[in-house]
Amino acid sequence: MEILNFNRNMAQLALLQRIELASPLLKRLRKIFGRYLFSKFFSKYLINVKKISEDYSILMAKEVSSISNFLNQNQNILSIGGGMGGLEIIIMKRFNSSNVTFIEKNYISNKIRYGWDDKNS
Repeated sequence: MEILNFNRNMAQLALLQRIELASPLLKRLRKIFGRYLFSKFFSKYLINVKKISEDYSILMAKEVSSISNFLNQNQNILSIGGGMGGLEIIIMKRFNSSNVTFIEKNYISNKIRYGWDDKNS
């Protein structure tokens, strides 16, 4: 399996999209200080870029394996909200004659709550 090599900014984006990549310390800091400080400070400066790159690559490989029965060569794939695109990179490497089209929003609003909170359910 090929490991995606992230720089610090890419690792931060992967972490913000996939909180399961966070270390126990980062998860604790997120709980204590909230999402805003976590996304603006902790997720940028207190991360292990190499570990996030490795864990993200493993996670994406597992996701491709889970959908591999539905994929084949010469397939057109539409990826809506693909995030970092790790899943699509692996698909394109394994099925190199497939075509992937992305639709992605590149704006994060401070007014929108991404995810959900158990207190409000």
